[in-house]
Amino acid sequence: MAIIHGRKIQEIDDKDYTSRSGTIGENKVIQKLKQLSDDYHILCDVKIGLPYYIYYNGKKNLGTAQIDFVVVSKKGIFAIEVKNWSDEYLKRQNHFSPHEQAGRAGRILWHVLRRQVTSVVLSIKGNIEYDPKYKAVFVKNITNINNFIESRKDVLREEAVTRIVNRLKPSTADSYIELREEAVSGCLRPLLLCFVLVFFLAIIFSEK
Repeated sequence: MAIIHGRKIQEIDDKDYTSRSGTIGENKVIQKLKQLSDDYHILCDVKIGLPYYIYYNGKKNLGTAQIDFVVVSKKGIFAIEVKNWSDEYLKRQNHFSPHEQAGRAGRILWHVLRRQVTSVVLSIKGNIEYDPKYKAVFVKNITNINNFIESRKDVLREEAVTRIVNRLKPSTADSYIELREEAVSGCLRPLLLCFVLVFFLAIIFSEK
């Protein structure tokens, strides 16, 4: 059985249809992904935040992502966006398409890990099709998702899998804070060094 990190089965809110539908879909996906062997790590609800924006599709507007599931194994890294949308809701939704959501998630995860990421839209109802505008985003369903992952070639060593999983754990709101702080630290370090250098140069020239 696959190793689950983060939340597991969620309670269903009968009062909120959108939340209820999403929760039902994600619970089904957990049950399916659990059928993978213990060579696979399933990280749930991974939140990533950067202290700056990065480019996606030519626009510098990507700074955060909330990924339903990240699967990590020797087969690679898979960012999975789950959609349990009805045909009607799919037609009238006017925000990011499922394909763009998955693509953005994969892009920001690649930025953090610097490893190839496979972006997947997992359609519970099987009513979402491949979109050629998002060539790097795969569309799968609850029936074929495990086979899709298992059939990929090995691309990571075991030690790399361990590092990546540790990098993303825990898959809760804490991971968002952890990644933000690390990113901020990495960003500020060069600025701090420049400031120190300028300070000492100013002292040296003032004494001449």
